[in-house]
This record gives sequence, C-alpha cells and structure tokens, in this order.
Amino acid sequence: MAIKVGKKIRYIRKQRGYTQYQLADAVNADVSTINKIENDNPSLDMLEKLAAALGVKITELLEDQAS
Repeated sequence: MAIKVGKKIRYIRKQRGYTQYQLADAVNADVSTINKIENDNPSLDMLEKLAAALGVKITELLEDQAS
C-alpha cells in the first residue's frame, strides 16, 4: 500500500486538536495550501515545516500506519 503523507498529516493534525487554519498559521501558509497538502503530498520543504509544527519527526509522517 502506498504511503499517503497528506492523510497522515491530517490524522496527526486532528490528533493534536489543530484546525487547518491553525496549522496553516504555524507554517506560514494559506489554509488552501494545507487543504491541498492533506489531499495530495507536500514538498520536502513544507514537509519539514509541518513536522515541526505538529511536533513529530518527518519519518513519522512517512510511516504507513495511521492513514
């Protein structure tokens, strides 16, 4: 099964109790960007920012467990 990074980001965001607006603010992005990422996959640069904002390692976002 392919890893769905966007779904993993959504899962962790919700686990942390963040809205898309809060996460967008934390990574200095538009909410539309977060929405697009959660339905696709982010760039490496954005993946680093998202991991930091969510308090996880990039490898956790890439693991295929909580999709």
